Amino acid sequence: MCSSDLEVRAAPAWRMIFIAGVAATSAGWGAAAWMFLDTRELLPRSLVLLLVAGLNAGAARSLAPLLSSYIAYAAISLLPMLVRLAGYAEAGSWTLAACIVIYAAFLTNTARQHRADLRKLLRLVFENEQLVEVLSEAKVRAETANQAKSEF
Repeated sequence: MCSSDLEVRAAPAWRMIFIAGVAATSAGWGAAAWMFLDTRELLPRSLVLLLVAGLNAGAARSLAPLLSSYIAYAAISLLPMLVRLAGYAEAGSWTLAACIVIYAAFLTNTARQHRADLRKLLRLVFENEQLVEVLSEAKVRAETANQAKSEF
């Protein structure tokens, strides 16, 4: 059994470990959002919203190859903020909560598109490698035939 076979068989376990790590990280940010939104001041609330929104924007790109990890990250990190904002009686709180839902949908779509682009890119890279191999072999055969023709 070669080492690549072991690596392929170990991939699902590492994927689950990675998703668990992503979930733990996003739970930390979700808990921080829950705690720091517990204020009447506008500036701390705004900073928390911007911070978690920015983290989700970055995660949409970096976690796109494993889309389920991004969806988990977004849900776990944004849900506490959404619940906290929806519970406020202040004007505009529901608007911010709706903005979080729309933003999460936008970022999820962005992650899906990025994942599709990555898959297409990798497929083209492999196809190009195969074409180079075929052309190299054809060149060698043509040179061999040309050499044989010259000797005749």
